[in-house]
Amino acid sequence: MINFENEQAVTIAEAVAFVPGKPNVATLWRWMHNGVRGIRLEAVPVGGRWFTSKEAIERFLAAQAQRAGQKVTAIESAAQKASIAKAERKLAAAGI
Repeated sequence: MINFENEQAVTIAEAVAFVPGKPNVATLWRWMHNGVRGIRLEAVPVGGRWFTSKEAIERFLAAQAQRAGQKVTAIESAAQKASIAKAERKLAAAGI
């Protein structure tokens, strides 16, 4: 699920720039609506426009690679890094 508080939101047209090979916008629409081998690109409509996130694209591509049997290294998104840093600050403040 996309968390716009911690993830960088982009329109579907802008998202093309973050996909290797820069596919056509119609390709991302198919990934959103039909999926690829049962995996869909996360996206949400906001005011009549569709948005996804750079992190959602990373998750989608990682899931595709994993399904293809390729070794996938852990992808730590900016949102995950921010969440980890916030938790570490809370623990430090609590003296843990």
